[in-house]
Amino acid sequence: MRCVEVGPVLSIGNTILRIATVVSIFCDKYWQMVKSVLWACCLLSWSALCSQDLPTRTVEFEIHLYDIHSSGGDMVVAVYDNEEKFLTDESLLKLYVPVLQSGQMRIPVASLPQGTYALAIFHDEDDDGELDKNWLGIPKEPIGFSNDAKGRMGPPRFEDAAFSLSIHHQSIKITLY
Repeated sequence: MRCVEVGPVLSIGNTILRIATVVSIFCDKYWQMVKSVLWACCLLSWSALCSQDLPTRTVEFEIHLYDIHSSGGDMVVAVYDNEEKFLTDESLLKLYVPVLQSGQMRIPVASLPQGTYALAIFHDEDDDGELDKNWLGIPKEPIGFSNDAKGRMGPPRFEDAAFSLSIHHQSIKITLY
């Protein structure tokens, strides 16, 4: 019978046990650190989420136009969201809608965020993309504004044409003149 020396085997086993113990202690400390970092990330994400504005709801609306004198050309609709840009080329949204018949027409408008807006519309009868004016600057083509606003000695002010777009589906009535 041969005698086997077990010392080196026990020595290797003890080393593995010691390494396992060190790894276990390290993993516990490491796991505590990972949990702390995860909690910190969660809290930072939550506070960032809470500090942001909630997304605004969008509202679809439609424009009902009256007193369209002729068919042909385009109805040019400009949507403004502030006084500084009102009646400039910096409209929030500009639509070109073909006019197929005289009388009246309905124009659906894509969703806009809730807020205050003003509309300026003109019937581009000659389809040149511009509002034709006489030598005094008075429009020669039919125009209209939201709230049927009209200016005195010039165009209406933003606040006269402004309307509030709320959550409910709305229709804006405009009579051209």
